[in-house]
Amino acid sequence: MSKVIIKECESYDLKTMLQKIDDGIGKMGGWGKYVKPKDKVLLKVNLIGPKTSATAAITHCDFVRAMTILLREHGCTVWIGDSSGGAIAGIAPTARSMKVAGYAKVARDEGAIIKNFDREGVVGTTRESKPEQSMYLAKPIFDADVVINLPKLKTHTAGIFTGAVKNVFGCIPGLRKAEYHRMAPDPENFGEIIADIHQAGRFHLHIMDGITAMQGEGPTAGDVYKANKIIAGIMGMIL
Repeated sequence: MSKVIIKECESYDLKTMLQKIDDGIGKMGGWGKYVKPKDKVLLKVNLIGPKTSATAAITHCDFVRAMTILLREHGCTVWIGDSSGGAIAGIAPTARSMKVAGYAKVARDEGAIIKNFDREGVVGTTRESKPEQSMYLAKPIFDADVVINLPKLKTHTAGIFTGAVKNVFGCIPGLRKAEYHRMAPDPENFGEIIADIHQAGRFHLHIMDGITAMQGEGPTAGDVYKANKIIAGIMGMIL
């Protein structure tokens, strides 16, 4: 039976997060159920744009640091990857966003590897809801041995809130995301696209950063508040 684990966590203190995440995974069967030494593990972060952790618009950089440390302790190679939303001068600002978010520094400090989905190539897949349509997803989600999704708890004007499943939209590289938004302007059709991405990809764990969260005009312009939660689940059980 699938489980969802909710841990109270009031700060981004590294020692506290390491203990809370480790305990949560322990209650889901332990790390050995999901990773093994030498696995290439992709941390699919929420990098909606060149935002800092203080905005609660992205997965907090210290949350990503804690995950990296835990996985490295289990002998894994860690990738930190996403494709940023928006465009600056007609180009998705993923490289800049990685720096502003603090992920580039985390990678340098902890021995992880940045995977800019805009530069890593794509893999063609078929949409389950519309088999006549192709969909191109970032290659690292297929190259990794394990993919761990790290969504941010926040509201979203196009879908009430952006959680585990919504975060997989970043697997569509670059400005293709805007094309899908135009194809599916209403929540129901957009939800089909998100479900198709989740089905086509290989997501083994979802661990949500809800220590700080966003309410109101999310996913970027809402108000920051303290939710004090880390939420973990498998197979998209935290939606």
